[in-house]
Amino acid sequence: MKIEASRDEVWRTLVDFAAYPDWNPFLVEMHGDPTEGTLLKGVSRLSGGRSFGFDSTITRAEVGRHLAWSGGSKRLLW
Repeated sequence: MKIEASRDEVWRTLVDFAAYPDWNPFLVEMHGDPTEGTLLKGVSRLSGGRSFGFDSTITRAEVGRHLAWSGGSKRLLW
């Protein structure tokens, strides 16, 4: 799939964690700074409506090129 947007536009979308619920039905809440080593806190909604919170760490952040996070504990919310 080709994304019809500039690299800068894509990056701004990926790091705008507050806007995730507007376009991502799975990651409905994200908080943190898109900087390597930073802790992210989020909420994921599964099919069927159940949600769980998670904590992950940004493992790689290269502006305009790469954003990755991994690991983290999960906690069932509802």
